[in-house]
Amino acid sequence: MAVIDSCTVTIHNTVPEISVNVITITEDRLENVVNKHINKFRKSQDYIGSVALTISLLVVLVTSEFKNKGFDAGTWKGIFISLFAASIVYMIYVFVNLYKGRNGREELLAELKKKPN
Repeated sequence: MAVIDSCTVTIHNTVPEISVNVITITEDRLENVVNKHINKFRKSQDYIGSVALTISLLVVLVTSEFKNKGFDAGTWKGIFISLFAASIVYMIYVFVNLYKGRNGREELLAELKKKPN
């Protein structure tokens, strides 16, 4: 791990109306902030799997003739209806997380810019 004791910037040319913000943060604080926000980002990307699961179960319910294999045909149908209902609930949960996480990058930057206590 390299540690920079000092930083020197040499300016050869200037352009008016340009400003740059520099954020200085310690490595441990950066790691804590990123770990806190990474789960939000992961949860907001789960929508593809939840939609695919819901559509797959819907296709099974619409196209299948349930047989008496292991369980009664009505039991199999009930199981798949329950799974389909659970997948809809999960899909709603994922979309709520997606909606909540839409400002995730801005929240992450805001927390990085906060001064430590």
